[in-house]
Amino acid sequence: MLSPMTPTEPRIGRTYRVRIPRDESPAKYVTGSPGRGEADLMFLQMAFVHGDGLSDDFDITLTSVGEVLAGEPAVTGVKVVDTTRVSTPLSPEVAAALGLSPGVEYVVEGVLKDARSGEPVQVLAEETLTIPASWLHE
Repeated sequence: MLSPMTPTEPRIGRTYRVRIPRDESPAKYVTGSPGRGEADLMFLQMAFVHGDGLSDDFDITLTSVGEVLAGEPAVTGVKVVDTTRVSTPLSPEVAAALGLSPGVEYVVEGVLKDARSGEPVQVLAEETLTIPASWLHE
């Protein structure tokens, strides 16, 4: 059985198991604040999956402790995920060849697919997220 952490115990650089308590909705951490769109979306996705009883535990490696989220002790860390979503900078030469304005940094974002089959390809990516410290377990 995993034991929950207390807010003073988590340590930067350590990896912990994250388990959302059954009686808690991650949606309560949605703020609607500007600049927190990705974080809010993550909590809404967690709430949707958690509400269906499908949520899985996951590992997080802490990069910051002593934070606060919705008035509760929180931690920030990195989660490694499988994704088909990719993002890569567009070189100035390619941007010019496409007729885009010079002096602007462009990024191409989308889904990585196998050129032959058209099937999405999974790659590993890091997600940084801030979660309640009470969700951490050893």
